[in-house]
Amino acid sequence: FTLALALLVPYIWMGQLTKKATLDAGRAKAEMLMRHHFQLEHAGEAALAALDNTGAAMDANDSEICWVRFAKDQEKQLQQLTDKQREMVESLKTEEARDDNIFWEKKGGVQHSNYIRIFKATDVCINCHNPQGSASTFGQGEPIGAMVIQRPAGEISKTVLLNRVWIIVAGLIAGAGAIVAFYMITQRVILRPIRQLRALANNVAEGNLDIRSSIKTRDEYEKLADAFNHMLDGLQATQEKLRQANRQLDDKIAELSERNIELF
Repeated sequence: FTLALALLVPYIWMGQLTKKATLDAGRAKAEMLMRHHFQLEHAGEAALAALDNTGAAMDANDSEICWVRFAKDQEKQLQQLTDKQREMVESLKTEEARDDNIFWEKKGGVQHSNYIRIFKATDVCINCHNPQGSASTFGQGEPIGAMVIQRPAGEISKTVLLNRVWIIVAGLIAGAGAIVAFYMITQRVILRPIRQLRALANNVAEGNLDIRSSIKTRDEYEKLADAFNHMLDGLQATQEKLRQANRQLDDKIAELSERNIELF
């Protein structure tokens, strides 16, 4: 779970980077089309044609591009948009913080990116449409139109797919590394001291009290080994006392036997 959560962060971040790249591409295309369509180049400069992804001159009436002007016949123009496109247009019209957004949807079984930008009236728009100072056609900051750029998202889909593949590969590598690390830790830190203590216990059971544990793990296993060694020291000391007592008892028995012989 922790590994999946850790990989989720770069997955989301890579998805956001992909979305940002697509959004930036849509913004650049919108700016170029705006200059070409509304003729906002500086006076005296030749208008440069907007270019598509292949480098060819872009047609302002391209089927990928849909212009919607917010006028009396707005509803009629909005009918050419999909439901989701209309929802986003209405949402952007009410937002103050942003004027564009992007989303993906399938069209004819093919994934398409939909970049939508709302154009709002500025001083330049008002001065251009009312050069004689007549009544203003637009209000300052009023939404006057929208541009929808819908294009196949084949490259984006490939990028998203590659992101997912690499995240899965990274997850498999990290998972394999975690398994190997867990195995090594289990073998070295947990099972090896247990095997040593078990071998020590088997030797003691066979009567070998001279053996000692040499575990130096600086943890509870080392404390257990020290306690085991202390127990063996105590057993050896007790055994030695028993031997001495037996020798003394043997000496007493031998002395009693000699005295009994002297009595007879």
